Amino acid sequence: MAFLVFLVAAGGYGLIHGQPHLLLTPWDYDENGCGYSAPTADYPYLYFPYVNLDAVNSAASNPSSASISDIFKYGACVKACPSATGPVDCKPPSFMKTDPTKYKDCAYYLGGVGVGKAVRYQTSPLGRFCAPSGKALEEQALKAF
Repeated sequence: MAFLVFLVAAGGYGLIHGQPHLLLTPWDYDENGCGYSAPTADYPYLYFPYVNLDAVNSAASNPSSASISDIFKYGACVKACPSATGPVDCKPPSFMKTDPTKYKDCAYYLGGVGVGKAVRYQTSPLGRFCAPSGKALEEQALKAF
């Protein structure tokens, strides 16, 4: 009984004096809270322009929290969830700035910018995340490879 009382008291203290909304805040590659941190205040959604396929294969063969988190490492905060075409309005994280041969206008180019095609997929908001919507992701993935 004392444990339950302590649990309720600790939870209440945390709600009153803490920032519980940070538990649901998505974080980009540079550890900025989308819609929370000063650099990303106008960019409330998290979008993944690139999925690290090596990390996917590693997580499939040897699942661990580290290998699974590597899959979702390359996130960028966006103003609105992007469609399969048109511009993506994002706050470019450092991985886009350090590799401009693969990224342009917040899109990943398979084969490189100017050579390859932008890998894009239709998304819709799922909370504060841009989730693939419908068959669009499957069709885009099959076309890219």
